[in-house]
Amino acid sequence: MNQKQKKYHEKLKQPVAWVGKMKDDKDWRWASTHKPSVEDVYDIVEPVFLEDE
Repeated sequence: MNQKQKKYHEKLKQPVAWVGKMKDDKDWRWASTHKPSVEDVYDIVEPVFLEDE
């Protein structure tokens, strides 16, 4: 793996966004790249990745 591929691969491990929902909701409501702003509003917060492993 060259340097560029390595950098890209590392990036894939980082969440690209965060989704939030209230504990009574069945659907995810909101996504943001800024985790604290999602945590302020919603009960459940989960990371979103570019690729699933």
